[in-house]
Amino acid sequence: MKQVVITIIYMDSIDLFKHNRITNDRLLEAFKVLEDNVELYLKRHYRNKKFIYYLSGDALVPAFTLSVLSYHEGLPIKDSVNISELIDWYKSNACFEGLRIIETNQIELSEEISDADESYPNTFRTYMKLIET
Repeated sequence: MKQVVITIIYMDSIDLFKHNRITNDRLLEAFKVLEDNVELYLKRHYRNKKFIYYLSGDALVPAFTLSVLSYHEGLPIKDSVNISELIDWYKSNACFEGLRIIETNQIELSEEISDADESYPNTFRTYMKLIET
């Protein structure tokens, strides 16, 4: 069983996004054009095959990652968010200035983690679409 994997890390818009030089609508438009062209390419070069198109926002990098994987029946598919929701969430949560590291006493840190409801914040969201050729 041959698997097709395409991954692109899309960071060009990050600086524009960071300084509010590109609107959410323009970024949405750019991602939709990219999605449409990937779908067109797959339909032109593959017949009777299914693919999963993932567009992920990683707040810690910060970057968007586009991945296209061949899909085989029965494989689990991750939860998906709406693409506009992904962009809004990313703009609010991306660590454009890097991570702030706080030095603390190890005992205090372990108490805080054990008391927290969520030890790890949600720093990654994904938009997903199934493409059938």
